[in-house]
Amino acid sequence: MDLLSPYIRFKGKEFDTSRKTQYGLTIQISLGGFSFVVNDAEQGRIVALRAYNNVDTLAHVKDAVSEFCADNGLDTASFAKVTCVVDDANYAVVPSGLFGQEQAEACLDFCNDNQGNTVITEHVPLAGCDVVYGVGEGLVESLSGISQKHETRHAAAILIGDLLLRNKGLRQYVNVRQSDIDVMVADDDKLLFYNSFNFKGIDDFLYFIVTVMRQYGSPEQMKLCFCGMVMPDSAVMNLVNRYVRNVGFLESALLPADIDVPRHYFYVPLAII
Repeated sequence: MDLLSPYIRFKGKEFDTSRKTQYGLTIQISLGGFSFVVNDAEQGRIVALRAYNNVDTLAHVKDAVSEFCADNGLDTASFAKVTCVVDDANYAVVPSGLFGQEQAEACLDFCNDNQGNTVITEHVPLAGCDVVYGVGEGLVESLSGISQKHETRHAAAILIGDLLLRNKGLRQYVNVRQSDIDVMVADDDKLLFYNSFNFKGIDDFLYFIVTVMRQYGSPEQMKLCFCGMVMPDSAVMNLVNRYVRNVGFLESALLPADIDVPRHYFYVPLAII
């Protein structure tokens, strides 16, 4: 299946089918593609990773996972846990307890085009907020075809919860996707800002980052940390480095040393493993 040729394909030497009941599956769904990670929950390591670009049909998620399992002596029913990370801009961050479910759905409809989606509310205790997001019927069907016991999470809730636990001082974080970015600002364990922006080019990319940064501090002083699909030596990062002094990347320690993938690429799904 040429459509399902992954641009990242990794299987570690520790991969062992006899341990399949200890394996968890984490799927990340983004615009233009998806990826999945197989981890050994007991040993705390990543044993396989695949990523696919330019795949628009959610049915291919099930096809890709099933193909991987068939090729490697697994079956989807054997996974101890299946989690899907929805990494898109179809969400709203609201104070906890502000809305009931009906009001949450109305809020999401107001902020995004959410027609026909199932609305999920994910609580982020440390921030005192809820992330309200929509999941389409196609994704639900695809995930159900993999496992009836799957869990759905949103990237915004994952990033807010994870980064507030780690953050020290005043910092800005940026999660990069194909054509939009999530921008977060935190001061120690206090969430100050979280929103997404669609960019058309590198000038837009820089404008949104610096505009938010100037509301809370200075590009000469604030630390700026990136994760997601952006390369350190890309044109957009060269531009960012001209205007922001302290730039770094959120690197996951879970990625094996022998995988040739930037360690910030899959920070979001790896943050919940």
